[in-house]
Amino acid sequence: MEGYQQLLSLFNGHYSDLVEEYRQGKNLANEGDESIAYLRTKCKLELWVYKNGCKIQIMGSIHNPSTTANPKYYYSIAPCESPFLAYDPNIYDGNPNVDDDKLKSLYPDLSPVCWPWAEAYSEAFERWEEKPWEEKQCSKFGVFPDARSQIAFDICGMIISCWLALQPDVGHVRYQSGVYTEDDYVLRGDNVDTVFKEFLDDAWKLL
Repeated sequence: MEGYQQLLSLFNGHYSDLVEEYRQGKNLANEGDESIAYLRTKCKLELWVYKNGCKIQIMGSIHNPSTTANPKYYYSIAPCESPFLAYDPNIYDGNPNVDDDKLKSLYPDLSPVCWPWAEAYSEAFERWEEKPWEEKQCSKFGVFPDARSQIAFDICGMIISCWLALQPDVGHVRYQSGVYTEDDYVLRGDNVDTVFKEFLDDAWKLL
């Protein structure tokens, strides 16, 4: 679908520093596979886009699994919160926040993407804070100036969510945007392809 290509091009344009490789074309994996776009980020997440869907996987080795037998973490990502990563409050009691040191120790491979992404929100917030009150009230996309900036930011957030959801010690990741739908995007290892496609479909409607 041409819309998927445009959305990934949009992300690559805004966050090229986080991308190791991006290609568009036909049959990018092998002859007859019908892939139309390929993206690999610095956290080694690979995204293949096809005419009717996508495939997401992590390239190579991932972080060392926890020494705890069969650990399960359930996370929530809220871009407007600090810290942005928390344990899902629907499952955990007490302080849900996952501090920066904990995140770095558990998932060091995610650092090349998640910290620049968090910084991008902080910088957008600072620019938004300088605007007149009336202009803030009329903003359709929170701290971002337009739909394209919002979508590129959320594609990055969903990539981070997919990466986490594919870890063997993670039960699910709940990505909270609130822009495209009232519901959160809940990603698990067995549904990242489907949920990411749903997000792309929702994002395309915003353009």
